Formats: sequence, structure tokens, C-alpha cells
Amino acid sequence: MEPSARLPSRRHCDRAIPHPCYRDAFMSLASSTRGEGLGPPLSLDEQPLIARIDGALARALPISDGPYTLALTTLPDEERARLDGQSGPVLYTRALVHVALRLTGLDATGAPRDLDHVLTLCERTERDLDRLDTLLAAFVRVVCRLMRDAQDTSLGAPARLLPSHLDAALRAALRASVRKPRKTRTVDACEAAMLEAPELQDLLVPPPETIAPAVAALDAWFTAHVPVMSTPDFELTHVREPRWPRLTPPSPQGIEATRKGLCVTIRTTAFDAPDAFGERPILDAFEQQILLVDPASLSDVDRVIAYLDGWSATLPRVVAHWHAKDKLADRMPCDFLEPSVLDLKKPRTAEDFAAALAKRWKLPAG
Repeated sequence: MEPSARLPSRRHCDRAIPHPCYRDAFMSLASSTRGEGLGPPLSLDEQPLIARIDGALARALPISDGPYTLALTTLPDEERARLDGQSGPVLYTRALVHVALRLTGLDATGAPRDLDHVLTLCERTERDLDRLDTLLAAFVRVVCRLMRDAQDTSLGAPARLLPSHLDAALRAALRASVRKPRKTRTVDACEAAMLEAPELQDLLVPPPETIAPAVAALDAWFTAHVPVMSTPDFELTHVREPRWPRLTPPSPQGIEATRKGLCVTIRTTAFDAPDAFGERPILDAFEQQILLVDPASLSDVDRVIAYLDGWSATLPRVVAHWHAKDKLADRMPCDFLEPSVLDLKKPRTAEDFAAALAKRWKLPAG
């Protein structure tokens, strides 16, 4: 049985250090640790932990890329008094070990700004120093990736890297180390766990080599499905030229690549009975931009196409079901897509996705 890692417990690693706003002055460590208290002095068997962290971070930092620099810092005098004279950069409280960092970045106007922050690293009871080295090495990689992606303009305006992103990355790895220790045994695996943090998805840029094939596949699929479905009184189709501004130039079929993934604009149209000239007067028409493919699904384009095939096959059933229940008029375009079924592990074929969608929409058998 694999030894249990003594990284922060779920109780600790799920606790978000509060940061309602970032100030140039140092946020109080006493308040940020939510009453952890200073606790006893470091014991002899705890001192190697502090020394290991101090040495690893001193070798890795500072890190600079463009307007961003992450460096170690020390506490101001008023904070030191609350921690029995601890100056940092490595600090300890009753149960946890922290590090004082300074992130030089940009404010909302684009001007340089120093943001000081206390980042929680591990529990004081951590004794697996190799595992800790893995965590710190992965963290340094992720910091470099975040700095680079924050400046990227290929998918729209650059983003702002904040200390909260560093918190989120580390918490994601700590949660993974508690729930599935094998997922964080190597630097690569630990880095991947950090990058899965939901808070980072507005900052990360998907690899370009995965975007182009996915966009081409979606373009081909939507070209062959115009409209996606149509009945005498209802139609669902994609929109090639949406009316609102877009962050990046869309593809020929209106697919837009963003930091969050690939988006498509869907239009639903409800028709009245045909008039004397055979025309179908429009009762309602709605358009919505929908995130269709998240970054995690970009590398498996065939599975995305299988989802679309299953989705288009299921649409007539769901439209008929909602029409029979007099609920069709209340539905927006987003209600007709369930891209979240791509998160399921089992569906692989169009039939699998059709069954998953029918279950999600609670459609009657048939």
C-alpha cells in the first residue's frame, strides 16, 4: 500500500485563503490563516522541512516573463510581531507552512503593481521531502506557464495573472494528492493536476496544435448539418456571422476559439402556421454563444464529432418531448445542448452519446 502523503488534509487544502482585494500592503497572515494560531516552535524533525522549502524556492525564484516577476519577500515589521519575529519568506503557523511571495504584475489599467501574498504550501507534519520537491517543481513550471499565457494575444486580449491563480493551482494539486495520491507522484502529473484548476481556465491558452484540427472538424460537421434540425414549427441551426463582437476572428462556419475552448452560436426559431403564400411567420428567434468544446476535449476531435452526431440524432426526440409538454417555447438555445456529457468517461460513439443525452434530458424510451 502506498504511503500516505502528509500534504495538507482535505480540511486544510479546501480552505481558500481569503483575498477580497489585493493591496500593496501585506495582507495579515494572522487573518489569512483563519485562526490557525502560531503553535509551538519548530521541532528538530520539522526543521529539515523548512530548510528544504527555503532552499528549493531560493533556487527557483525569482521568475520573470514580460511584465511579471514572482519573487520571495519578507514580512513587514507589524506582521513579524504577530508571528514571534518570523520574517519569512518561509513561515509557519500551528498546522501549516506558508511562503511570502511578491508578484509584480499589472493592475486593471495595465500599470505595473506589486502584489504581496502569503501562499500555503503544506502541513507542518509533512515528512516526504521528495514529494514536496515534486510539488514545488511543478508549481514553478505552472508559474512559468501562467506568466506566458497571461500575455498571449492569439485568443483575444491578454489576461491578468493574480496571486489567486497561484493559490488555485496549488490547491488543485493538494486536493489531488489527498484524493488520488498517484496523480501527483511525478512532476508532470502534479503540473497537470494544477492546470486543471477551474480558476485558471480564463487564463490558460490551449495548445495551438489542438485548436486548428478541432476547428476544422467542427467546420466540416456544421457545413454538413444546415440546419441541424428542422420541423414545420421549429428550427435549430448554427450562426456563421453572429451580431455581437467577437474576441477572435471566427472560422468560416462561425466557430470561435477562446481561452475557455471552442464556441459556437446557436439560433433557435419558432414558426407560426404557414400563411396563404406558404411562408412560415417567425414567432420567436433566439441566439446564444455556447461553449461547445472545452480545452480538455480539444485533443480528441473524433469523440467530439461522435457527440455531435449523437446530439443531432437526439434533437428531434427532445423537441417533440418538450413540445408535447408545452415547454418548447420556454427553452433557450443553451437548453438544446449538453456539452457536459463530454465530461463523462464512458461515451465514445454517437450511440453512446445519444443514450447519455436521452438520460440527461429524461426522455421517454423509444
